[in-house]
Amino acid sequence: MDPNEIGATLLVVLLVIFAIIGVLAVVALIVVIVRFRPPLTAIAAVVGALIYGASPIDLIPEAVVGPIGALDDIGIIAAAIGFMVTQIRKRRDVTAGRGDAAGLTDMSLRKLPPGERTPGRD
Repeated sequence: MDPNEIGATLLVVLLVIFAIIGVLAVVALIVVIVRFRPPLTAIAAVVGALIYGASPIDLIPEAVVGPIGALDDIGIIAAAIGFMVTQIRKRRDVTAGRGDAAGLTDMSLRKLPPGERTPGRD
């Protein structure tokens, strides 16, 4: 086999693998959204991380440092998923009456003490 054919075949195989991983990530995100109803900010964080991981601008770290450049993708996606998990747990605790809404990004679940106004509303 010609080395160019091997390189082209390897590239196609890698693209198919990344496409399958992308589809699985989107399906997993849809399942989480339907089942746990995370706040919109958490959804936006994960979608943004997935878009960053698939964007052409993200190829720069991989081109500079090789496979180690994928660590930024893993870190960003892990941070976004961690943020979503935290928001889901806080929402679950608040709706169950076990916690306060401190740090919860979903303003609809915050309960203000009597007489305190909502920030930004005069």
